[in-house]
Amino acid sequence: MTDQEKINIIMKRASIHYPKDGSHGFDYHIKEALEVTRYLSKKGGNFIVTPLLLAVVAYHDASLLQNGKLNHELLSSMIFQYDMRDLFSKEEIEEGMIAIQDHRFSKRKERLEKYGTYWRNRFGEIVSSADCGFPKTTLRAATERSFAYHCEAFPHLTVDEKIQKTFDFMKRRNLNMKFGLPPLYLLIFREEVNVSMQIIDSMTLNELQALYAS
Repeated sequence: MTDQEKINIIMKRASIHYPKDGSHGFDYHIKEALEVTRYLSKKGGNFIVTPLLLAVVAYHDASLLQNGKLNHELLSSMIFQYDMRDLFSKEEIEEGMIAIQDHRFSKRKERLEKYGTYWRNRFGEIVSSADCGFPKTTLRAATERSFAYHCEAFPHLTVDEKIQKTFDFMKRRNLNMKFGLPPLYLLIFREEVNVSMQIIDSMTLNELQALYAS
């Protein structure tokens, strides 16, 4: 079986566990996980999009529709185990279950006390960051608005100083979904801001005026 055939089966099986109207954002989480993985790969890490990663992302909230939020990370990992038992090895199933069980960012301190780490494998960190770290209409939008304000209010500061002020403000105002900002989110947002600033610095006044008028 090819990877693409396996991915097609994963998506078909996983989709039945989510609302048909797309309200949970099943496709959205897949896209966000791909963004995180692309970032890690670009930074030189050995991170590629695999059928197992997509399965973990697809199943991390699989029990919500039927059973609600309470302990959904455990129930979802069991659904993953049952649905994927014929597609992955025993070791891969165990790795996927651990990642799903570790995806709740709000429980990271509990895991640190129990296991000595926030995430027991990198899949868990990826799906956790995709789950709560990249919502473009909530956390990301609020962060970007705050950053724009600090750019205007503190033009004498460096980009890094403005970013730090933005993060400090987010924490003070509790705009970070109560749980803090995922490390991967901070890294990616910092990189995006730096790239954007480099582009803006290289633009002429007329180009800048056209950009903000669009």
